[in-house]
Amino acid sequence: MLGYPTAFMTWMLLVIRHLPPRCVAGARYFWLAAALFIGVFAGPLATKTDAQQAHLPFKSGGVAELSSSGPQSRHGDVYIADGDVDIYYEGQRLRADHVEYNDATSEALARGHVQFDYENQHLEADEAHYNVKTGHGTFHNVRGTVKIERRPNPSVLLSDNPLYFEAHDIERFANDYYVIDHAWITICDPQHPTWQFFAKNARVQVDKTVAMVDADFRLFRVPLVWLPYATAPAGAKVRQSGFLIPDIGDSSRKGVVLGDAFYWAPKPWWDATLGLQYMSRRGALERGELRVRPFEGTTINYTYFGVDDRGLLVNGVRQPQGGEQQRLEIQSELPDGWRFVADYNHLSSLTFRLAFADTYGEAINSEVLSATFLTNNFRGFSLNFAGLDDKSFLQITPPVAVTLRNLPEARFDSVEQAPWKGLPVYFAFDSFVDALHRSDVDFTTPSLWGARNSLRGSRYLCTSVIG
Repeated sequence: MLGYPTAFMTWMLLVIRHLPPRCVAGARYFWLAAALFIGVFAGPLATKTDAQQAHLPFKSGGVAELSSSGPQSRHGDVYIADGDVDIYYEGQRLRADHVEYNDATSEALARGHVQFDYENQHLEADEAHYNVKTGHGTFHNVRGTVKIERRPNPSVLLSDNPLYFEAHDIERFANDYYVIDHAWITICDPQHPTWQFFAKNARVQVDKTVAMVDADFRLFRVPLVWLPYATAPAGAKVRQSGFLIPDIGDSSRKGVVLGDAFYWAPKPWWDATLGLQYMSRRGALERGELRVRPFEGTTINYTYFGVDDRGLLVNGVRQPQGGEQQRLEIQSELPDGWRFVADYNHLSSLTFRLAFADTYGEAINSEVLSATFLTNNFRGFSLNFAGLDDKSFLQITPPVAVTLRNLPEARFDSVEQAPWKGLPVYFAFDSFVDALHRSDVDFTTPSLWGARNSLRGSRYLCTSVIG
C-alpha cells in the first residue's frame, strides 16, 4: 500500500462517510489493523530511493558522505548504491559503479571502475574492499600513481613524473603503506616506459621509500639486472643510506672482481660512499668519497682511490704496481665579496695510474696540478692570493718527476677607469709578487727562491671628445 497513490486514500475516506454506523466501526478496526501491519512489517523491509546523498556518522566522531547518480537501497546496516557512487571521508574518496557499504563496520565493497584518491595517491582497480574509517583495504587489478614532491638538487637529475605502478593485488594500510603483489614500477610514461622494475613483491611507504624483493631492472622492456632486494627513495629526500649494486666481473689483468659499496647519508648537508673490491690476481681496491655542504655557498668534496697490489708474476717475480690518488675540492663564498677555492691533487706514482686508471684519457695524463686561491673584486680592482703546484712525471722506470711550485703568490690589478670624471684620462695597473720552487732529480732550489715583483706603473689613455 506504500506504493498506491494518495487519491486511493481519499476515496476510501469518502466511502466510509456513507457507511452505516455498524460498518463504520468495522472500518475503524480495519484501519487500525492496517496501521499495525505497516508499523510491524514495513519497517524492516528494504527502502528504495532515487539518487540522493546519505550522511553516515561514526560513533567515534566524523561523518562519511555517500552519494550516487542511481538508486540507493538499505538492508539493515548495508547501504547499496549504483551509478557513479562516491564515498568521501576526511580527504579519502572512493568511487565506483556499484558500492555496498556496511554502516556498522565501515566496510565498503566497490566494483566496476573503482577509483581511490587521497592526497598525492591515486588508484584505479576493478574491485576493492576498503574500510572507510581505518583506511585499510585491498584492491584487485590495480593501476596507480604516487606524486612525489622533491626538493631541487643541482647534483641529481630529477623528474616531475609520478611514481607509476601496476599490480595484480595491492593492500593498503592506514599509515600510507602499500604492499604490492606482482608489480612493475616506473616513473616514465606508462604507455612507453624507457625503464621499469618488475618485482614479485614490493613495499611503498609514501613520501619515504620503495622496497622491492626479487626484482629485475628492464631497459626498453629488456631484462638487464636481477636484484634480490632493492630500495629507492620515494619522498622529498633524494638520498637514502644503503648498499649499492654489487660489482661482479672478470679481467685478464685483475682476475675475478667482487665488490660493493655503501652509501651513507646521515644528514641533509653531507653524505659519503665507501667501497671495497677484491681482485683475485692483484689484491684489494678501496674507494671513498665525501661530499659536504656545511652552509650556503660552501662545498667540500674529497675522493680517495687506492690499491694494495700483490703484483703480477713476470718471469717468476711479482712486480707490485699499487699506490693511491686523492683529490680535495673546496669552494666557498665568503663575506664582503671574498671567494676561496682549493683544488688539491695527489698521485703516488705514474705506474699506479697506468695500471689502474678507469679511462684511457686518465691513464696517459702525466701531470698532477694543484691550486689554491683567495680572491676579491671590488670597485674595478682585483686582489688575489694563490698557491700553485705542478708535478710532471717524466718516466716510469726509474720514476722521475719534476715539481714546480709558486707559493705564495699575490696579485693586485685594476681595469681601466677614469680617476677624474671631467677628464678623458683612464688609468689601469697590474702587479704581482711570488716565490718559486723547483725540484727534480738533477736540480733542487731552496724552499723560497727569491721573489719577483713587476709593477708596470700607470698607463694613460687620452681620447678626444667631439661635441
